[in-house]
Amino acid sequence: RSAGALRYRDRIAPLALDRLAALNRHDLELYDQASERFEQQWARYQAQPRRTYSIAARLRITAEQAKSGLKAQMLHTWPGLAEQVRRARAKRRNTQNGST
Repeated sequence: RSAGALRYRDRIAPLALDRLAALNRHDLELYDQASERFEQQWARYQAQPRRTYSIAARLRITAEQAKSGLKAQMLHTWPGLAEQVRRARAKRRNTQNGST
């Protein structure tokens, strides 16, 4: 700021300046608390992984519904599928961790 920006303090009575400072004290405290809370929320938001979708939401929802329908149909026609998938995943995890 330029030096001229603070000249208003020379033209206002010191008592009025003190009164204004007292009236704004709570506003400044509230602003400080809100700023601190915003920083905390922003840090939590930044810590979460981001998802980027390359397809529109209406298509993504349809794809999810189709996936769940396909899964239900496969489980109906191939009852042992879930157990086989669990075993394959466990085997892959054990292989990746160095176990056999």
